[in-house]
Amino acid sequence: MIFRVSTSTQKLVGRVDEGEELVTELTRICRSNGVHAAELRAVGQFSEIELAVFDAQRGEYVKVVDGKGYFELVSLNGNVSTLGDEVVLRLDAVFNALGPAGPQLVAGQLRRAKALSAEFVVEVFSDLRLRRRLDASSGRLELEAVEQVERKQAAAPAEEVPAAPEEAAPVETSAPVPQAPGLSWTDAIAEADSAESRREAARKGRPMPKKPTKTVSFDDDEDDDLEGPWLKPGDILNHPKLGRCRVMKVEDEDYCHIRLPRGKIRKMMLEVLDIRFAGEEDGRNVFEARVRK
Repeated sequence: MIFRVSTSTQKLVGRVDEGEELVTELTRICRSNGVHAAELRAVGQFSEIELAVFDAQRGEYVKVVDGKGYFELVSLNGNVSTLGDEVVLRLDAVFNALGPAGPQLVAGQLRRAKALSAEFVVEVFSDLRLRRRLDASSGRLELEAVEQVERKQAAAPAEEVPAAPEEAAPVETSAPVPQAPGLSWTDAIAEADSAESRREAARKGRPMPKKPTKTVSFDDDEDDDLEGPWLKPGDILNHPKLGRCRVMKVEDEDYCHIRLPRGKIRKMMLEVLDIRFAGEEDGRNVFEARVRK
């Protein structure tokens, strides 16, 4: 058993507007506010949801609900932790789904929820940090440590000296620096699994492969010498036959595990594809794939 006692809590209270995705917005809020340990609750109505449960026999999470409709959130409880430097949200939800057969309850770990109207409370433990790791034997993300951290003391305000109106200087403001999104629970598992594979390779003395850097537009052959990012867990890959997929894991330069639009995980050979960087979307890199001729 591991535990710590928190003596300092704060609450972040707000709403998610219609059309916004709940998990993405909550992750962004926690990251931008430096939250490393918290309890999370929410209520609301949603037009799209995705739920998953852990299959112990297969050692992985499987999708149980993925669709559009009208979903009333009966209960949502979760916590905020970290995996490396990334923020990870675990959200367990129960929805009342209204359909032709009448209302029915559906439950699982929440991966995605498009809001009609939603409100949330994040109770932050500002003197704690929750750290997770991937348990290789079970395939679960487990709580590794609860660390006590020192609270940052706010700087004392400087004494204000009033200035004459004619001497007052204009106040300059700057736009806030955008924060990159953290990891969803699915992406966190993939990222931890990838990190574990790298550590295992290092332990066995195998050299780490170099990642390709030539990722440019298919339509501009003159730019082949430009450097760009390469696939990593969490990225989006637009496949000509499989559609819009999420990158879950990259094995060296040979294989890539992707999550198909309907939730199935597929292992794909990279040597049969030309893959080019297409830009960013919601803080994630987007790639276009073309089957080699």
